This record gives sequence, C-alpha cells and structure tokens, in this order.
Amino acid sequence: MAFALYAIARAAFERAYSHLIAALGGLSLAAAFASRPQLVLAAGALLWLLVLGEKTARERLIHAVIALIPFAAGFALVLVYNYVRFDSPFEFGIHYMLAGVNVRKTHYFESGASRLATDLQYSLLKPPRLRSTFPFVTLVPAPPDSEARGIEVVAGIIWVAPLVLLIGAAPRVWRKIEGARRLEWAWCGGTLVLLGAAWIVVDATFAATMRYEADFATVLLLSAALVIMGWARAGTMREGWWFLRAVVALGVLGILVNGAIGMTGYNDNFRVEAPEQYERTAALFTPVAKALEALGIPP
Repeated sequence: MAFALYAIARAAFERAYSHLIAALGGLSLAAAFASRPQLVLAAGALLWLLVLGEKTARERLIHAVIALIPFAAGFALVLVYNYVRFDSPFEFGIHYMLAGVNVRKTHYFESGASRLATDLQYSLLKPPRLRSTFPFVTLVPAPPDSEARGIEVVAGIIWVAPLVLLIGAAPRVWRKIEGARRLEWAWCGGTLVLLGAAWIVVDATFAATMRYEADFATVLLLSAALVIMGWARAGTMREGWWFLRAVVALGVLGILVNGAIGMTGYNDNFRVEAPEQYERTAALFTPVAKALEALGIPP
C-alpha cells in the first residue's frame, strides 16, 4: 500500500517513466486489496493523477487509465479467487479463520453506534498504564467481554504514534504555503488523513485491534510528515523553533511508549520466556523505578 501511494504520487509529479510507475502503482493497489479488502479505499489516491502535477489534462487522464487497468484487473481476479474458494466473491476468509477467538461467535455490529464509539475510544484515545516497575508503561487489560467483541489489549493511536497530533496544525500550515503549492499539499495531506480515518473506523466497526491500528497509522504519519515539511518551509524562525520542539517531544514520547509496550507485548513473553535477561534489563532502570515510586506512581 505504501509503495502504491509512492508510485502514484511520483507518476503524478514526474515525467520520467511515469507510465510505468503509474502501472506499478495500480498493480500495488490491487495487491494491497488482495491482502486486506479495506485497503481498496487507497484507490482514492488515483485522483492524484487527475489533479496533481504540471501536466495537460490529456496526460493526466492517460496516467489515470494506465493505473486503473492493472488495479481493475487485479480487483477482478481477487473476486474470482474468492468465488472459486469460498463460493462468494465477497468472502475474504473471515468465516474460515483459525484463531484463538471463534469469529463465528463474535458479536460484530451488535451494539450499533454505541459499540462503534467505544471501539473508537479504544483505538484513538485509550491511554496505556503508567507504573513504577519496569518497563513502566504497559497496556491496560481488555474489558471483560473482549473475546466476544474482538477487542484486544490496546493503546490509542495518539499514544503509540503521538506525531499524528501534528495534523492539527495543518490549517495553519495551509495558510502559510504559497498559492501554487497549496492545493497540491492539501490534496495529498487530505487524502492521507481521510484514508487513515476511514481505515480506523472500519477496524473499530469490527473490533479494536492494536495491530491494525498501527498499520493504518502509517498514512496518518505521512500526513504529519507533510505538515512538518510545510511548516519547515513556510514558518518563521521563532515559530519553527517551537514547532521543532513539539516534533522532538512527540517523537521521543512515541519511542518511549512503544519501547516499553514492546517489552511486554500482548502476553509478557520477554519476562516469561527469558526471566534472567528481563531481570538484568530491569536492574538498569532501578533509578527510574525509584523516582516514579517517589512520585506516588503505583507498581
């Protein structure tokens, strides 16, 4: 999916090998759809070929058609495969999964809007737990009915990828960008934000899963990168200095949270399977543990 977005953007802005790159972009979109059906929404990026770059209307249309042909062919092949294997073109195997959770007994869509709102809260905002014992930040246990609802232990995207908060500065950056580049910047950033939001909503409709949340955060991080780039080029020195501080602080926060969560993961495998290495690692952070304990942070 990431390569598809890169190829489409490059085909829109550059002329060298643009036909080949556009075709590769369309083919990559089809491959992304084959891996996860919700990634078909990334086809919205094909609009870039029609609106971005300094090309004639005819050139833009040709590039869009070149990308659309392999995408449509791959899309059709996936539906044929589903029909041959599962007797339905729109069955992607979810009812045939071998998993710890019986997907036939999960209550998808059972609670409607209230269920979606709860899952979105988990996916976007749910904070991890701060502790005074190593590794200091852990995932909060899933709710009691998590198995039926498909909710895993999860931390919200603003904690695992806090740089996405920089997207909130997009309107200010938009006003500062030169008119010639403003529309292109808005098209690229806006498309990425809409894709990330759509994928998170789709995932929350079925369940709140940290794995997919992290995958879909990619396009939101790309949007944040566009905001950083736009601010760096259009902001004043004083504004740029404060913005740089925010970028560094959010980046460090994300590294620390992900590093701590990675120590325990879903099942605390590091401590369980390698207790000696775990204890030696924890001993290195004894001063941090004592400082947090002095601040009243529970163990």
